[in-house]
Amino acid sequence: MRKAFDANVPKFRPRLKTAVAPAGEAGTAAETAAPAAEVTAAPLPGPLPAARGEGDLGEVAHPSSTRKGEGDLSPEDRTPENPPSPPAGERAGRGGSTTREPAPPAQPALAFSEPPDVESRRERLLAVKRKVAAAVRPAPPMPALPETPARAGESALLLVKDFEAQLTRAREVETALRADLDDARAELARGASEGRRAVERLAAVEQQLEEKRSVLAEMLDELSALEEERDGAVARAQALSALDEERQALLDAVTARAEQAERARAEGEAELGRLGAELDERAADLARLRAALAQVTRERDDLSRELGEARRERDELAEARRALEQVHEALATARARLG
Repeated sequence: MRKAFDANVPKFRPRLKTAVAPAGEAGTAAETAAPAAEVTAAPLPGPLPAARGEGDLGEVAHPSSTRKGEGDLSPEDRTPENPPSPPAGERAGRGGSTTREPAPPAQPALAFSEPPDVESRRERLLAVKRKVAAAVRPAPPMPALPETPARAGESALLLVKDFEAQLTRAREVETALRADLDDARAELARGASEGRRAVERLAAVEQQLEEKRSVLAEMLDELSALEEERDGAVARAQALSALDEERQALLDAVTARAEQAERARAEGEAELGRLGAELDERAADLARLRAALAQVTRERDDLSRELGEARRERDELAEARRALEQVHEALATARARLG
């Protein structure tokens, strides 16, 4: 690359400025390095929407490349190449056309639900458009050209590096655009597949409708059969009503018999009441007899107690008698000993 630059430097020398003050060499070098720093520090534009196509790459790279190439040309050569800047209204209109939202796609015949990431992708595309609009704005005027061939060579090297960086960014933008195009194609394929699925669902619904119609016809046939069964049921109901009349007659007979049984039960209850009264009288007599028996039992207990006391007194008297006899015997024995 250095050899190619050395070979091309004599071609640019006639166009370089020769009348530059020696005192402005330092400022000129700083001004020459400033555009390169601005290009290097400029943020990379984001991926552009797929709808813009490859033609936008030239729009992105053209203004900066044109401005960078002006450094190697004389004022006479730059004059026809730089058109007058458009007025502010025209630039605003151009920026508005750049940031204009894409026209909504034609809606398919059947309503499909949009994927959840469509809104986020749309916002991202709008942000990319704003970045592109900011990138294509006119740059400030270029600084003065370098005064020596060496400085011009350095400036050319910086421009080459800038061009390479711009080419790299353009390739990245192209890759992003191709990725967006692939995404759009994939979304289109998904939409087509969803349309086919909707048509298939419509065919399935029509088939289900035909099946339901056949089922409805079968239900009508069954309804006719049910009406015939209803007529038979009415005839059976009439027969059952006749049977109910016979059953009612039997019920009347059974009711008469039940009344007779009720009267017999009432008579039995009256007899049972009489027997209960007699039983109560017998119970009262039994209670009186039990009271008399209790009185006799108490008297017997009293007599038994008195008899026990008498026996106890008799035993005490017998013991006293034996003691007295012993005393007499002892006195007799003592008298005999003394006598």
